[in-house]
Amino acid sequence: TQAQGEFRYISIYRIIDGSHEVLIQHPAYNGRPMWSPDSRAFSFLSDRSGNTELYLYQLEEGESKRLTNSEKREKYTSWHPDGKRIFYTYHYSDEEGKEHNDIFSIDVERGEIKQITDDLKFYQEIAISPKGDKIAFHGKREGKDHIYIMDIDGKNERQLTKVEAYHGEPEWIPLK
Repeated sequence: TQAQGEFRYISIYRIIDGSHEVLIQHPAYNGRPMWSPDSRAFSFLSDRSGNTELYLYQLEEGESKRLTNSEKREKYTSWHPDGKRIFYTYHYSDEEGKEHNDIFSIDVERGEIKQITDDLKFYQEIAISPKGDKIAFHGKREGKDHIYIMDIDGKNERQLTKVEAYHGEPEWIPLK
């Protein structure tokens, strides 16, 4: 992602020959691109509609498609390894002004949305496991930032980090 003047661009830079191609050019925020497992598309977030929503850009078609339409703000994304679903977080404030993020998934082809968490906790920086059975995430519980893991359906949450420090942006290392 690259900012330039009033526009936000998402470009591909080819390391081999040093060329680049602008794929997204819009006078709005366009960021957090995530490649699909087959590298034929990427998801990204944009506030071009006035609210941050989830979009899909398919390389073959050369155009972006809006996937979500909500009052809440999508913030973090992760593709399921099957390439059919994108998991994402909704960021919102409750009636008391306390901030929360819940996790949802969307079927890319059908547009069907499924809510994964609904418990007034704070989930962010999500990462789906290479097998597609777990979600790692940065969670805030009782004012502390830790890395957690849970089943893909939102059950069996457990804290992984113990040291009192900021822990964020978990990633999975695929084993062969």
